[in-house]
Amino acid sequence: FVGRNVARVGFTVIFNSDQLFRGVHDKVAIDRSQHAALGQGEIIVKHIASAAGGIPNMYDDLGRFIHPLATYTGKCQMRLTGFDDGYLDTQYPNGGDGQMYEMEVIRWNLQTVDKKPESLKLPGNESGGTGYQNYDVADYGTDKEAYRWTMLQSMGRSRDEYSRIVDMSRLFSKTGAAFDAEANQRLDKDAWLRTLAFQSLVGTADAAFTGSNIHNFRVYVRPGDGRALYMPWDWDSAYQLSTSAPVVGSGNFAKVVTSTPDNRRRYYWQLNDLVKSVFNTAYMTRWTQHYGTVAGESYAGILSYINSRAAFVRTQVPSGTAFTGTAGAVSAAGILTLTGTANIDVLNLEVNGMVYQPVWTSNTAWRLNVPLSPGSNTLTIRGLDKNGNGVTGASSSLTVENSGASPWAALKFSEWMAENTSSITDPADGKHEDWLELHNPAEQAVDLTGWRLSDDPANAALFTVPAGWSIPAKGFLLVWADNETSQNSATPQAGDALHAGFKLSKEGETLLLSAPDGREMDRVTLSAQGTDISEGRPLDGDAAAASGPGVALTIPSPGTANVLTRFLRVALTGEGTPEVEITSTPGWSYLPETSTDLQSWLPSGSAVQAAGATLTLPVPAAGTRPFVRVRVSK
Repeated sequence: FVGRNVARVGFTVIFNSDQLFRGVHDKVAIDRSQHAALGQGEIIVKHIASAAGGIPNMYDDLGRFIHPLATYTGKCQMRLTGFDDGYLDTQYPNGGDGQMYEMEVIRWNLQTVDKKPESLKLPGNESGGTGYQNYDVADYGTDKEAYRWTMLQSMGRSRDEYSRIVDMSRLFSKTGAAFDAEANQRLDKDAWLRTLAFQSLVGTADAAFTGSNIHNFRVYVRPGDGRALYMPWDWDSAYQLSTSAPVVGSGNFAKVVTSTPDNRRRYYWQLNDLVKSVFNTAYMTRWTQHYGTVAGESYAGILSYINSRAAFVRTQVPSGTAFTGTAGAVSAAGILTLTGTANIDVLNLEVNGMVYQPVWTSNTAWRLNVPLSPGSNTLTIRGLDKNGNGVTGASSSLTVENSGASPWAALKFSEWMAENTSSITDPADGKHEDWLELHNPAEQAVDLTGWRLSDDPANAALFTVPAGWSIPAKGFLLVWADNETSQNSATPQAGDALHAGFKLSKEGETLLLSAPDGREMDRVTLSAQGTDISEGRPLDGDAAAASGPGVALTIPSPGTANVLTRFLRVALTGEGTPEVEITSTPGWSYLPETSTDLQSWLPSGSAVQAAGATLTLPVPAAGTRPFVRVRVSK
């Protein structure tokens, strides 16, 4: 709405590459406005965002701007880096590769220098001279041209990439559960809820959600997961809403809050957390005085706004709710439905040491499904705050009977090697490192999210498997025990190996495998380990060998069935030819070799591929009674 003909106009200062500002910045934006007046009060908004955490914010400072024209000389707010590469690369992996869009209304000038429409246009101001049209974020079809002039590309323009932002925009024409289901895929919903709660508190009048104009925000699409973030932009209209304005805004962005009771409750939790931590006079008095002194302005009015707005918000969030927990039905698979109530300070729930994110069915009521062990289960439920600490008074205990089966698959340790010097190589770094193998004997794949591995009985949760990992039915998973969890893929594919947060000891130790609820599912004791010799369970984790230390295997076989070759029988055929019967592993090849002196060995026939658990091999006699061995290969 405003041209370059007002005293509070802003500037961008460009620095040469050999004279970067503070040795880092190639440009600095100079902001001199507090909405329709000169002022730097927006620095308070940005300080609150930085102190609160979890809200996209910029690197700003206060300074003095000297211009050839005295009209523009004075105190200013310096934006050292906006939401550009310098900011994004420090906040998100490869952040500069993402896409950024600035939402803006469509505007046009109403006057020209000589009243002719083809002539030079005259800039408008708040009083007139400009026409505009608001377009909420919504479904305008699949053609990117329908979005180009309201969602302006702020970076990566040469890519002309609009697919993700078009998908996100179309999402906001949906409602209720349909909106929420897709929002979980397209938005970082928790980040949106926190930023929208922050916006409601600071009272931004000239922006979407809390105001009538659909602008003054950006949308950033992260390159890693493709989810969109809501980024505050030009919120110098803060503190202009009534301190008793509704805590939930309007327009399509309100759907992030209102689409489900769970979202609304989490939004109210964000409001409560911000008011208790930073949006209060106890914290902000010092900072309004500090910034006011530097800027040469009084921010007493802003402090008064914070006090009144925070007081009103406290009346809107639920408080004083007693903590309760009630046992519901137990499914045939041993899953219990818990319900209860909790105060607004409770973010998550802990049941017998396992942390869960409940589903909120109202602003105070929650629901949660937890697995039970067969038989009697005593459950201790605690409400946790954002730091994982117990909330005062938020605890409950109950006892539940489970007559069904365990909900967890009977995963087992199958094989391990603690002294790997030349056996197999970790493709992530080319090193020979410790490894172990898990086996899934079930008829269906098992999601490993939340399962725990450890080599320390005092800390069974030494390593927790991240989301995305699974073991196929009747399959195996190779786990590198290299203490290099950063090598784990965020999007694991079939055949990928997991990296655990510990190493194995060649002197011997105990390995533990626990289900997500902390229940121990398997334990194996390792003896002192030989170099490049794998140990394991003969039947890939069969219960019959579950408590033993394992045995040395014929050949390492990570990711496949264990290979343990034993001689079962030596006999003569009807023709007098000796033969041996051995244990075998399907898919592996076995070649008998003979020797008369245990020094030199000769192959006896051709290698035979096993099809079952045993294999009979003929061993032709060489005139004397030979020694026999079998060479095993894949």
